[in-house]
Amino acid sequence: MKGKATNMIFGTLIALSVFGLFVLLLTNPMNIVRYLIITAIIVGIFVLIFTRFIMPRATTGSGIPRSEHRAFLKAARQSQKRYRKDMKQSRFKKNGVIRKRRLSRSHLTVIDGKKGKKKNRAMH
Repeated sequence: MKGKATNMIFGTLIALSVFGLFVLLLTNPMNIVRYLIITAIIVGIFVLIFTRFIMPRATTGSGIPRSEHRAFLKAARQSQKRYRKDMKQSRFKKNGVIRKRRLSRSHLTVIDGKKGKKKNRAMH
């Protein structure tokens, strides 16, 4: 019910504005051009203010919110610290010998079949 009432109100407003523009076009066409130019200037000023002053505070240059960008930078710094620790530890291994771990081949299985019986391929 609430959505229908809102749609009716906006529909009525749009219809009245179109009717007003039509009447203005018939009575004084130069006023429409003047109103359009004034509206374009006002909208341009708002867009300029919004993009120059409000948006840079809320987001980074790429449009990512600052809070997410800060969290990403913090995680990147922590990752670099961890990576540096691992590099330092791997430099000081004994005798410089690195052992290879044997991989378990659990995906390979032996299937017992009829090994004693020979196939007669000439018959098949």
